[in-house]
Amino acid sequence: EPFATTEAQIDKFVVVSVEINGIPGRFIIDSGADAFIVSRRFANAAGLPEMGSTTIDTVVGRSVVPVRRIDDFRFANIHGTGIDAVVVDIGSFDGAIGVPLFRDAILQIDYLRRLVNVADASQFILEPQPEIPESALVAAPQFVLDSVVVDGIEVGPVRIDSGSSGGLHVGKNRGASVLATSVLSAPASFSATNGSLVGTAVIASQLQFASFALSDQFVLVQEPPLEEGLLGNLVLKQFRVGFDFTREQVLFELQDPVQYEIAKSLKYLGRRGARAFALRPVATNRL
Repeated sequence: EPFATTEAQIDKFVVVSVEINGIPGRFIIDSGADAFIVSRRFANAAGLPEMGSTTIDTVVGRSVVPVRRIDDFRFANIHGTGIDAVVVDIGSFDGAIGVPLFRDAILQIDYLRRLVNVADASQFILEPQPEIPESALVAAPQFVLDSVVVDGIEVGPVRIDSGSSGGLHVGKNRGASVLATSVLSAPASFSATNGSLVGTAVIASQLQFASFALSDQFVLVQEPPLEEGLLGNLVLKQFRVGFDFTREQVLFELQDPVQYEIAKSLKYLGRRGARAFALRPVATNRL
């Protein structure tokens, strides 16, 4: 069967049910991760054998983590064997499905209907549908967009990251001009798989990529530099997003545009820092 649909829990992350070595687990679908990830607790419960260690890089920095071997992996109509996974604890989740899953399959995340469609890449292609006028099939090798523009300022390249809970995330090396021109900003924090960091959050008047121009979008500028920014779920949730790793394409279909605002006063934000920063959707009308 070339095509399968499975339900997902979608809030800050896209969470699906998988089975590893016969043990059920709750895993994030993470197009920003170059490897499978398992929590230490789940790796032990599933009896995953140790395979040494490796080095991972995230927005927080570089760290050395253990590697475990997955003998049998099942998700929707996908069956994999002999998969190496890095051991990183990511909150309450059992792990994350990274880019290795995308190499042989096309994944389409329907944020509005909370569904994940899975297709065989050799039997299915992503195509814009005529009944969805606000759509774009974009060239995105490794799921990276070359050009993303915030209030007229180029901040690309940016990786499309379904494993990021935020909006657009850029380093200060590319986002300094965004901060300099922003009217309202607030301190905020960001958590990654191997730690956390602080940055400055702004609401951009306009975020542009592909053929889309989205109003009032959440942007986080972190102090350390980033080679690639991240386009996270606060932006992606407005679309149905199809990932085709083999053909280096991503299909965006605009479903439910959302605008954000800072819900607290700047003075209050200054006292309480990241905890006081909140986002509030203010419109869901189509653009």
